[in-house]
Amino acid sequence: MSAEIIQFTTVVLYFLAGLICGVNIFIVDKSMRGTWLGISLLLTFLGISKQWDILSNWALAIRDSDWLYAWYELRQIFQIILLGTFLLFLMAWFLAVLRNSPWQLWFPISMISGLVLLSVLSEVSYRPFDLLMYKDLFPGFQANMLIEISGIILLILSAIFAFFFPKLTKPQNN
Repeated sequence: MSAEIIQFTTVVLYFLAGLICGVNIFIVDKSMRGTWLGISLLLTFLGISKQWDILSNWALAIRDSDWLYAWYELRQIFQIILLGTFLLFLMAWFLAVLRNSPWQLWFPISMISGLVLLSVLSEVSYRPFDLLMYKDLFPGFQANMLIEISGIILLILSAIFAFFFPKLTKPQNN
């Protein structure tokens, strides 16, 4: 399968998931609207990022500035600091979202968050994760694509479930 077709499909799935989660803002319980809005905005941003290749361009710009300002030798230290900071914010976001989320969102959000973590580890040139993420499962279909598309599809299914059964997806602390 062509990489362009897979990327286009992924972008369409991101936007579709963002749209379905956005529709749920008007359907679900009032306490859940912020969660669905946040997920919808995140999925829309990830779709735009995937289409315009923002993460790769950002990593390339950082590598170029490393060479330009002659601190390329210290990049591992800065990458570890950046990764640690990112993981701290990711963990805070993850806990904030899951605190009020219905149980159906836990696994898909975990998959998307894990993919973002693997992408960041890949961008900071952590070689073992590069080997894992870009291993071909099928000709032209890599592990990172499977994780990403599966997470998006599970989010879409969770959002559809919340749309049709809003009483079953109420937060567990209510």
